[in-house]
Amino acid sequence: MYYRQYQLVWEYPPSVRIPLLKALYSDEKDASEIEKYLLHARDLCSRIKGDNHVKNLNLAQVYQYLLKDEEKALSCYQNVLKMIDQRNDNYENLVREKAAIHQRMGQVYKSSRQIGKAEESFNNAMLTLLELPDEESFPWPKKTLERFKRKIKRRDEKYSILKIPDSKKLQLAAIMECAGELWLDKGDYALALGVYRKAVEFLLQEDPHHPRLPILYNNAAATYSYLGKFREARILGQRAYSAANDRMKPLVLCNLAMIEELRAKLSG
Repeated sequence: MYYRQYQLVWEYPPSVRIPLLKALYSDEKDASEIEKYLLHARDLCSRIKGDNHVKNLNLAQVYQYLLKDEEKALSCYQNVLKMIDQRNDNYENLVREKAAIHQRMGQVYKSSRQIGKAEESFNNAMLTLLELPDEESFPWPKKTLERFKRKIKRRDEKYSILKIPDSKKLQLAAIMECAGELWLDKGDYALALGVYRKAVEFLLQEDPHHPRLPILYNNAAATYSYLGKFREARILGQRAYSAANDRMKPLVLCNLAMIEELRAKLSG
Protein backbone atom coordinates (compact mmCIF):
# COMPACT_ATOMS: atom_id res chain seq x y z
CA MET A 1 0.00 0.00 0.00
CA TYR A 2 1.20 3.51 -0.72
CA TYR A 3 2.03 5.94 2.08
CA ARG A 4 -0.42 8.42 0.54
CA GLN A 5 -3.27 6.01 1.24
CA TYR A 6 -2.45 5.83 4.95
CA GLN A 7 -2.25 9.62 5.08
CA LEU A 8 -5.64 10.08 3.41
CA VAL A 9 -7.39 7.71 5.82
CA TRP A 10 -6.96 10.14 8.70
CA GLU A 11 -9.14 12.70 6.93
CA TYR A 12 -12.23 10.55 7.59
CA PRO A 13 -14.45 10.50 10.69
CA PRO A 14 -13.70 7.59 13.08
CA SER A 15 -16.62 5.44 11.83
CA VAL A 16 -15.03 5.29 8.37
CA ARG A 17 -11.40 5.51 9.47
CA ILE A 18 -11.43 2.33 11.57
CA PRO A 19 -12.51 -0.13 8.83
CA LEU A 20 -10.16 1.58 6.38
CA LEU A 21 -7.22 1.19 8.75
CA LYS A 22 -8.14 -2.45 9.34
CA ALA A 23 -8.07 -2.98 5.59
CA LEU A 24 -4.77 -1.18 5.07
CA TYR A 25 -2.98 -2.89 7.95
CA SER A 26 -4.34 -6.39 7.20
CA ASP A 27 -2.18 -9.08 5.70
CA GLU A 28 -2.22 -8.11 2.02
CA LYS A 29 -2.50 -11.79 1.04
CA ASP A 30 -5.98 -11.96 2.56
CA ALA A 31 -7.68 -10.16 -0.34
CA SER A 32 -11.26 -11.11 0.59
CA GLU A 33 -10.84 -9.72 4.13
CA ILE A 34 -9.37 -6.46 2.82
CA GLU A 35 -12.18 -6.11 0.28
CA LYS A 36 -14.78 -6.65 3.02
CA TYR A 37 -13.33 -3.82 5.13
CA LEU A 38 -13.00 -1.48 2.14
CA LEU A 39 -16.57 -2.06 1.00
CA HIS A 40 -17.79 -1.50 4.55
CA ALA A 41 -15.83 1.77 4.67
CA ARG A 42 -17.31 2.82 1.33
CA ASP A 43 -20.85 2.19 2.61
CA LEU A 44 -20.15 4.21 5.75
CA CYS A 45 -18.59 6.94 3.66
CA SER A 46 -21.74 7.25 1.53
CA ARG A 47 -23.69 8.01 4.72
CA ILE A 48 -21.38 10.79 5.92
CA LYS A 49 -23.42 13.78 7.02
CA GLY A 50 -23.04 16.83 4.85
CA ASP A 51 -23.98 18.08 1.42
CA ASN A 52 -23.59 16.01 -1.74
CA HIS A 53 -20.41 17.94 -2.58
CA VAL A 54 -18.62 16.53 0.49
CA LYS A 55 -20.08 13.05 0.01
CA ASN A 56 -18.95 12.86 -3.59
CA LEU A 57 -15.44 14.05 -2.68
CA ASN A 58 -15.17 11.39 0.02
CA LEU A 59 -16.51 8.66 -2.23
CA ALA A 60 -14.23 9.72 -5.10
CA GLN A 61 -11.27 9.40 -2.76
CA VAL A 62 -12.28 5.91 -1.62
CA TYR A 63 -12.77 4.76 -5.21
CA GLN A 64 -9.55 6.41 -6.46
CA TYR A 65 -7.05 5.48 -3.76
CA LEU A 66 -8.47 2.44 -1.99
CA LEU A 67 -10.89 0.50 -4.19
CA LYS A 68 -8.99 1.41 -7.38
CA ASP A 69 -12.27 1.83 -9.28
CA GLU A 70 -11.31 4.61 -11.72
CA GLU A 71 -14.69 4.72 -13.46
CA LYS A 72 -16.64 5.37 -10.26
CA ALA A 73 -14.03 7.85 -9.01
CA LEU A 74 -14.35 9.83 -12.24
CA SER A 75 -18.15 9.75 -11.98
CA CYS A 76 -17.96 11.24 -8.46
CA TYR A 77 -15.53 13.95 -9.60
CA GLN A 78 -17.84 14.81 -12.53
CA ASN A 79 -20.70 15.19 -10.04
CA VAL A 80 -18.57 17.55 -7.95
CA LEU A 81 -17.79 19.68 -11.03
CA LYS A 82 -21.52 20.00 -11.78
CA MET A 83 -22.20 21.00 -8.16
CA ILE A 84 -19.44 23.62 -8.23
CA ASP A 85 -21.07 25.22 -11.29
CA GLN A 86 -24.38 25.41 -9.41
CA ARG A 87 -22.97 26.96 -6.24
CA ASN A 88 -23.26 30.63 -5.41
CA ASP A 89 -19.85 31.30 -3.88
CA ASN A 90 -16.85 33.58 -4.19
CA TYR A 91 -15.44 33.40 -7.74
CA GLU A 92 -11.90 32.52 -6.60
CA ASN A 93 -13.18 29.66 -4.42
CA LEU A 94 -15.07 28.12 -7.34
CA VAL A 95 -12.23 28.46 -9.85
CA ARG A 96 -9.63 26.98 -7.52
CA GLU A 97 -11.88 24.06 -6.56
CA LYS A 98 -12.60 23.32 -10.23
CA ALA A 99 -8.88 23.33 -11.00
CA ALA A 100 -8.24 20.92 -8.11
CA ILE A 101 -10.95 18.54 -9.36
CA HIS A 102 -9.54 18.59 -12.93
CA GLN A 103 -6.12 17.79 -11.43
CA ARG A 104 -7.57 14.83 -9.50
CA MET A 105 -9.30 13.56 -12.64
CA GLY A 106 -6.01 13.80 -14.52
CA GLN A 107 -4.37 11.65 -11.86
CA VAL A 108 -7.12 9.03 -12.19
CA TYR A 109 -6.78 8.97 -15.99
CA LYS A 110 -2.98 8.74 -15.67
CA SER A 111 -3.16 5.76 -13.30
CA SER A 112 -5.50 3.98 -15.73
CA ARG A 113 -3.13 4.76 -18.65
CA GLN A 114 -5.67 6.98 -20.46
CA ILE A 115 -2.89 9.36 -21.43
CA GLY A 116 -4.87 11.60 -23.80
CA LYS A 117 -7.62 12.21 -21.25
CA ALA A 118 -5.08 12.75 -18.47
CA GLU A 119 -3.33 15.36 -20.61
CA GLU A 120 -6.66 17.08 -21.31
CA SER A 121 -7.54 17.14 -17.59
CA PHE A 122 -4.20 18.62 -16.52
CA ASN A 123 -4.49 21.25 -19.27
CA ASN A 124 -8.04 22.03 -18.08
CA ALA A 125 -6.73 22.41 -14.52
CA MET A 126 -4.04 24.89 -15.58
CA LEU A 127 -6.33 26.84 -17.92
CA THR A 128 -9.06 27.01 -15.27
CA LEU A 129 -6.64 28.40 -12.70
CA LEU A 130 -5.22 30.92 -15.17
CA GLU A 131 -8.69 32.50 -15.36
CA LEU A 132 -7.85 34.07 -11.99
CA PRO A 133 -5.99 37.38 -12.00
CA ASP A 134 -2.76 37.60 -10.02
CA GLU A 135 -3.37 38.44 -6.37
CA GLU A 136 -1.70 41.82 -6.64
CA SER A 137 -4.19 42.84 -9.35
CA PHE A 138 -7.33 41.68 -7.53
CA PRO A 139 -9.81 44.59 -7.61
CA TRP A 140 -10.55 44.34 -3.88
CA PRO A 141 -9.30 46.33 -0.88
CA LYS A 142 -6.56 44.58 1.11
CA LYS A 143 -8.85 43.84 4.09
CA THR A 144 -11.40 42.23 1.78
CA LEU A 145 -8.71 40.09 0.16
CA GLU A 146 -7.47 38.91 3.56
CA ARG A 147 -11.04 37.99 4.51
CA PHE A 148 -11.39 35.90 1.34
CA LYS A 149 -8.10 34.16 2.13
CA ARG A 150 -9.36 33.27 5.62
CA LYS A 151 -12.57 31.99 4.07
CA ILE A 152 -10.59 29.80 1.66
CA LYS A 153 -8.55 28.44 4.61
CA ARG A 154 -11.74 27.55 6.50
CA ARG A 155 -13.15 25.98 3.35
CA ASP A 156 -10.00 23.90 2.95
CA GLU A 157 -10.34 22.69 6.54
CA LYS A 158 -13.93 21.61 5.82
CA TYR A 159 -13.11 19.96 2.48
CA SER A 160 -9.63 18.81 3.52
CA ILE A 161 -9.55 16.16 0.79
CA LEU A 162 -8.66 18.73 -1.88
CA LYS A 163 -5.83 20.34 0.11
CA ILE A 164 -5.77 23.35 -2.20
CA PRO A 165 -2.43 25.21 -1.83
CA ASP A 166 -2.33 28.67 -0.29
CA SER A 167 -1.81 30.64 -3.50
CA LYS A 168 -2.57 30.47 -7.20
CA LYS A 169 1.12 29.96 -8.05
CA LEU A 170 1.55 27.12 -5.56
CA GLN A 171 -1.56 25.43 -6.95
CA LEU A 172 -0.28 25.87 -10.51
CA ALA A 173 3.07 24.36 -9.47
CA ALA A 174 1.30 21.30 -8.05
CA ILE A 175 -0.69 20.81 -11.27
CA MET A 176 2.45 21.33 -13.37
CA GLU A 177 4.28 18.67 -11.37
CA CYS A 178 1.50 16.16 -12.21
CA ALA A 179 1.49 17.21 -15.88
CA GLY A 180 5.29 16.97 -16.02
CA GLU A 181 5.21 13.37 -14.75
CA LEU A 182 2.64 12.52 -17.42
CA TRP A 183 4.68 14.06 -20.25
CA LEU A 184 7.86 12.45 -18.90
CA ASP A 185 6.20 9.01 -19.03
CA LYS A 186 4.90 9.83 -22.50
CA GLY A 187 8.41 10.70 -23.72
CA ASP A 188 7.59 14.36 -24.41
CA TYR A 189 10.71 15.55 -22.59
CA ALA A 190 10.76 19.15 -23.86
CA LEU A 191 7.20 19.75 -22.66
CA ALA A 192 7.89 18.06 -19.31
CA LEU A 193 10.99 20.19 -18.81
CA GLY A 194 9.04 23.36 -19.59
CA VAL A 195 6.43 22.75 -16.88
CA TYR A 196 9.03 21.55 -14.35
CA ARG A 197 11.05 24.74 -14.81
CA LYS A 198 7.95 26.91 -14.46
CA ALA A 199 6.85 25.00 -11.35
CA VAL A 200 10.31 25.52 -9.79
CA GLU A 201 10.08 29.23 -10.60
CA PHE A 202 6.70 29.50 -8.85
CA LEU A 203 7.91 27.63 -5.76
CA LEU A 204 11.03 29.78 -5.46
CA GLN A 205 8.84 32.90 -5.67
CA GLU A 206 6.28 31.70 -3.12
CA ASP A 207 8.19 29.41 -0.75
CA PRO A 208 11.93 28.71 -1.31
CA HIS A 209 11.80 25.93 1.33
CA HIS A 210 8.75 24.16 -0.09
CA PRO A 211 9.01 20.34 0.43
CA ARG A 212 8.19 19.64 -3.25
CA LEU A 213 11.12 21.74 -4.52
CA PRO A 214 13.78 18.97 -4.31
CA ILE A 215 11.39 16.58 -6.08
CA LEU A 216 10.91 19.06 -8.92
CA TYR A 217 14.67 19.65 -9.15
CA ASN A 218 15.19 15.88 -9.26
CA ASN A 219 12.57 15.36 -11.98
CA ALA A 220 13.93 18.25 -14.04
CA ALA A 221 17.47 16.83 -13.71
CA ALA A 222 16.30 13.47 -15.07
CA THR A 223 14.49 15.21 -17.92
CA TYR A 224 17.60 17.18 -18.89
CA SER A 225 19.57 13.92 -19.02
CA TYR A 226 16.99 12.35 -21.37
CA LEU A 227 17.51 15.36 -23.64
CA GLY A 228 21.28 14.78 -23.53
CA LYS A 229 21.96 17.95 -21.51
CA PHE A 230 24.13 16.42 -18.81
CA ARG A 231 25.72 19.61 -17.47
CA GLU A 232 22.28 21.07 -16.66
CA ALA A 233 21.19 17.68 -15.29
CA ARG A 234 24.13 17.60 -12.86
CA ILE A 235 23.51 21.18 -11.68
CA LEU A 236 19.84 20.51 -10.93
CA GLY A 237 20.69 17.15 -9.37
CA GLN A 238 23.06 18.91 -6.96
CA ARG A 239 20.37 21.47 -6.15
CA ALA A 240 17.95 18.62 -5.46
CA TYR A 241 20.49 17.02 -3.10
CA SER A 242 21.09 20.29 -1.24
CA ALA A 243 17.34 20.89 -0.80
CA ALA A 244 16.42 17.27 0.04
CA ASN A 245 15.83 15.91 3.53
CA ASP A 246 17.66 12.80 4.78
CA ARG A 247 14.86 10.50 3.62
CA MET A 248 14.99 11.80 0.06
CA LYS A 249 18.79 12.11 -0.35
CA PRO A 250 19.24 8.42 -1.39
CA LEU A 251 16.65 8.89 -4.16
CA VAL A 252 18.51 11.95 -5.46
CA LEU A 253 21.84 10.07 -5.38
CA CYS A 254 20.25 7.23 -7.39
CA ASN A 255 19.07 9.77 -9.93
CA LEU A 256 22.56 11.33 -10.16
CA ALA A 257 24.05 7.86 -10.66
CA MET A 258 21.53 7.16 -13.43
CA ILE A 259 22.45 10.46 -15.12
CA GLU A 260 26.16 9.53 -15.08
CA GLU A 261 25.39 6.03 -16.36
CA LEU A 262 23.33 7.43 -19.24
CA ARG A 263 26.07 9.96 -20.07
CA ALA A 264 28.69 7.17 -20.14
CA LYS A 265 26.55 5.04 -22.46
CA LEU A 266 25.91 7.88 -24.89
CA SER A 267 29.56 8.94 -24.95
CA GLY A 268 30.56 5.39 -25.83
